[in-house]
Amino acid sequence: MKKKKAQKLNLFRVVFQTMPIIFTFGLIIAFEGYDLYFSDFDLSLGFTGSFLLATLVCFVVQIFVNVNPILKNTRSGIFVGTILTIELMLFLLFAQYHFWVSAVIIVSMVIFSGCLTGKIIEANERKRKITGRVRKKCNSCTNAIVAYLLCFVLILPAGIGVYEEYYKYSLSAEEWSKFVEWFNEEDEKTEEAQKPTLPYEDKLAGLNDWDSLSVAEKERLIRTVALIEKDELGISNEVEITVFTEKMNDSTCGYYEDSSKEIFINYKYLNEGDMKAVLKTILHEMHHAFVHYTVENIDYESEFVKENFYYKQAWAWKENTENYISAEESFEKYKNQPIESDARTYAEERVNYYLQYIENNDE
Repeated sequence: MKKKKAQKLNLFRVVFQTMPIIFTFGLIIAFEGYDLYFSDFDLSLGFTGSFLLATLVCFVVQIFVNVNPILKNTRSGIFVGTILTIELMLFLLFAQYHFWVSAVIIVSMVIFSGCLTGKIIEANERKRKITGRVRKKCNSCTNAIVAYLLCFVLILPAGIGVYEEYYKYSLSAEEWSKFVEWFNEEDEKTEEAQKPTLPYEDKLAGLNDWDSLSVAEKERLIRTVALIEKDELGISNEVEITVFTEKMNDSTCGYYEDSSKEIFINYKYLNEGDMKAVLKTILHEMHHAFVHYTVENIDYESEFVKENFYYKQAWAWKENTENYISAEESFEKYKNQPIESDARTYAEERVNYYLQYIENNDE
């Protein structure tokens, strides 16, 4: 009777300690679009898969703690169970970009656990005869030590996982300035040297080898394309439009954030998408940047602007920005509104510039 009661109590503790973490993680999924993506294998678990894996991690750790005689029913056991659960979930973020390092850490801990158990049993053999009960106690002792040790070992990779998840694909203002300097320096060299077949041709080196490029090299190219388009569209140098990569859901290729003048491209799409599709995305988003720049810099109160047919398109953009229709409201209306249809048309036409560069370099 007591045994059944203890088992029910342990199950209650597992659920009680796990549910707050699962609930918090569910909120992160809902508001942050959490999605585990293992870059070494181009494997995306999606929201549901990520949530299920995190749930499994939570329950396994809590069960591990609550079946251990040394840890269960103790304050340190509750602390270890909570901290270790959180750290392992953050460790999954680390494993996305460092799968083999993560595998080495896990395997090392398993080997260490086995060796430690052997040493503890060996030490007990010297003192007394080893029975099944003593062996079980030695295993419990080892598991408790490993649990404590993991709390310390996982601090660094868990921290790196968080950093990489939210900052890996961002650029600081200093890094972006250096990139713009590189863009301008190369431009000056091109003017001094013999003109290439296409303007900015030297800056697009590697575009025709897209599939063999790393994600970092692809990022450099799309940022170069963004600066080329900024010049082409006549956006003032005083306006700084930066390009970042970010993990998004599979249905989103990228988006433009007008308030911060930032373009975000889906990391997975950049890694897996074909070159033409990715180029169209950055061209599409740069046209959005141009539209917002135009709307912000035209004096719509001027009689000349009101009466001149030349500004008809700018008026349509202004009205559209004030009454923008999201895809969630109506995908058909979203797709056909002026801002979106014009961006698609621009991307379709402008992508030929880059395809011409590739064609010239394949000859």
